[in-house]
Amino acid sequence: MSEPGNPVIAGLPGGAPERRRFMEALARRHRLVSPVMYSYLSGTWFDGEAIAWASHGIDAGDALAWKALGLTPVEAERLQAQGNDARQTAKAWSRAGMPVDEVADWLGAGLTPEEAAEQRAQGVSAERAAVLRSLRRGKDAGP
Repeated sequence: MSEPGNPVIAGLPGGAPERRRFMEALARRHRLVSPVMYSYLSGTWFDGEAIAWASHGIDAGDALAWKALGLTPVEAERLQAQGNDARQTAKAWSRAGMPVDEVADWLGAGLTPEEAAEQRAQGVSAERAAVLRSLRRGKDAGP
């Protein structure tokens, strides 16, 4: 599975199978250790979940923040591509008075914190937002 010409994989010591699996999975995307890969290596987070976040180009620290909001790697990647930062996003939703356990569904449904707070005030539930989020996920998965 490792690439013979990849100095990152070739230089890994024996043992540490989880770290090796992490590096091999990401070596397909990055020829050398990238800042994203390094953030996981320095934090010793190598499991399958780390691979999923790193594969979407999400730094380990940001992944933990997005994950705390309940987002998936795909959703976080989309938000970051739009210029959103995990910590600032969390602050904005908190300022809007939204419960943290609802943020992912409202955000995943495509609403801003203000729009979600307005919908919530009108009686729209987070469960309805979760349905919209689910539909968006299906669209993101492609044909």
